[in-house]
Amino acid sequence: IEEKITKKEINTEDKEKTVYQSFEVEKAPEAVNLDQIRSSMVYPPMAIEAQIEGKVTVKVLVDVDGSVLKVGSVNGPDIFRDEVLSKSMRLQFTPGLQNGKPVKVWVSVPFVFKLK
Repeated sequence: IEEKITKKEINTEDKEKTVYQSFEVEKAPEAVNLDQIRSSMVYPPMAIEAQIEGKVTVKVLVDVDGSVLKVGSVNGPDIFRDEVLSKSMRLQFTPGLQNGKPVKVWVSVPFVFKLK
């Protein structure tokens, strides 16, 4: 049993990580078109009517070329969820870097919905 555990530990150390969290990389991805995406957001009419404001945070997986590969968790008021999801895939980032090479990185992006 001890032999198997030792072999398994060695194998997992040898494998290079392919997906990182933003705090694990030397240089985290930075959104280059975030202001543009935020300004294109449409405040849901039902939220205006109900006077609902809120902050929605979406986790996106940034690919090695800076594009959004997929959308992960979304936290915040459900009424804003669809708008955030529809726009999140259009975000563009600078690539995350680890050991000088571009890597895939999960990044959290906040969107604030505030009535004027």
